[in-house]
Amino acid sequence: MKKSTYTRLPLLLLFILPVLLSSCNKKYLPPEITGTWSIDTSQVFYDAGWDKERMIQYEEITGIDLEKRFVDSYQNVRKEFKQPSSILMLPDNSCQFINQDSIDSGTYVQDGSYITFTFVSGRYPNGIWGVSNGAELTLLVNPQDIIDVITNIAKFTEEEAAFLFEGKTPFGLDFPLMDGNPVIKYLEAYIPFRKISSK
Repeated sequence: MKKSTYTRLPLLLLFILPVLLSSCNKKYLPPEITGTWSIDTSQVFYDAGWDKERMIQYEEITGIDLEKRFVDSYQNVRKEFKQPSSILMLPDNSCQFINQDSIDSGTYVQDGSYITFTFVSGRYPNGIWGVSNGAELTLLVNPQDIIDVITNIAKFTEEEAAFLFEGKTPFGLDFPLMDGNPVIKYLEAYIPFRKISSK
């Protein structure tokens, strides 16, 4: 989980490239996305960046090492994003995210290479976005859902989570470097899939 423009640039291009291609090619047609998609767990990506100085400051004042808990949760958080195992997308714009122990039903809207998924409940209640070329599909997890997963796995209290993700000063503590400025600077999670059937 190291902040690096070199590791993040290819992911950024993944979402920009379809737009560039469509603007340069008048014959560009939206990819065919209906069918069944299978996850590539080896390529699931999760990354985060934070203000280390304020993490240290918090530990010096409270004796609580939030940074260690955040780092120690990394593998388990990444594991949470190894679902759904497959996605079924139907022509009527309905979809199913098939998890190991449940199925989340929802809808999707396609705009060229970009897809917006909406669910009433399930693993991604805040919705999730995707980009596809017709053979591969990559989901971009909503930051709030990433926060919820981290908070649950690292067992952060409500006050600790507010400090990390919203920049709220813990009650009774003085943090001159922070007010309203989140300690966690960015969160990213990408889930890749490959198309295995058009039916």
